[in-house]
Amino acid sequence: MAHNITLKGMTWSDPRGYDPVVSAAAAFADRHPGVRIDWDKRSLQGFESTPVDELAAAYDLMVIDHPHVGAVAGEGCLLPLDRHGSAYVANPYDFAYSVSLPGFVAPPGGVPAFTVDAMRKYDLADRRAHKLDLSATVALSGRGAPSFEQAYRRGLALSVSLQEYLAEAEQAFRFSRAVAKTKEEQGRAMWGLATIAGKRGQTDDALKLLDQAEALLGELPSTWKTRGDIYAQVWRWPLAAEAYRRASQLAPADVTVWQMLAMSEASSGRYAEALEAAQAGIKLFPRDADCLRVQALSLAQLGAPEAIREKSLAVALEWRLPDDGPSSKGKCSKRIVGCAERRNPVPRYQAVPTGPLAGLP
Repeated sequence: MAHNITLKGMTWSDPRGYDPVVSAAAAFADRHPGVRIDWDKRSLQGFESTPVDELAAAYDLMVIDHPHVGAVAGEGCLLPLDRHGSAYVANPYDFAYSVSLPGFVAPPGGVPAFTVDAMRKYDLADRRAHKLDLSATVALSGRGAPSFEQAYRRGLALSVSLQEYLAEAEQAFRFSRAVAKTKEEQGRAMWGLATIAGKRGQTDDALKLLDQAEALLGELPSTWKTRGDIYAQVWRWPLAAEAYRRASQLAPADVTVWQMLAMSEASSGRYAEALEAAQAGIKLFPRDADCLRVQALSLAQLGAPEAIREKSLAVALEWRLPDDGPSSKGKCSKRIVGCAERRNPVPRYQAVPTGPLAGLP
């Protein structure tokens, strides 16, 4: 049957960003033969090189990174997909059948191939992990192999870099775990792997890795903050707040813990607790944009006197990050060669062979 409607989509070029939407589009086309969705892809740096409004003019559907949300809201160039209740947690198997759920009834003709269990057999993340184990052994072993600290620090740097480099960060942490000589080193490597899983939204795996790390390292503010980050990644705010609160007790001088605690409490609707956390962060760093914003929001929700509300809002607006930041970065990246790469916290260079090696493949 000919397609009556063809929609164009744009998403992230990583397999975790591209493959799920292509699979979902195929499943959708089976159920709705008159509609086809064609997905294009680009790297995160590619997103930065083109303003969101230009992409919106060329595409019907877009999966965008969160730094662009301010520009999108300000320009009104995209509309959000509808939410259904509280179901707003990304699940790569959301379109598949979960045969383990209570009340599951097999459809006519039997259980289809794209059940959750069947999909997980072909999970790209799992296949990539096996390849990373092999590449880590080949690339990082032998004479001149890096020490635990070198591999571990590389993992740390890459883990806070661009999303595309999480696989390389995972490789570094896996290698550091393989060469670890003490329980403390093993625990640090496990903690690194937990952070990577958490950033990918693999909540259960991340929590298991973190529990293993904590068994080796003992209770630390960093493990509690990471537990909060894992829950916050999937918007489980009450659990995130619980973890951040324990981290704040162990590291009361860490303003980032107070930031996340304040935002988690506010997202949970506990504005008195959010205000307390925000003001604790402001005492450490009076111009912190996140704490100032939560303070203003909490005071408004708690019905503070108008003069106090207006003053807190004015201060929050004065020190907030500019809304056009992502758009400005995109214009810079488009006009100046190498602009996006220079903002990357981990510089990357491509080695070009010269002399006798230049002709080798």
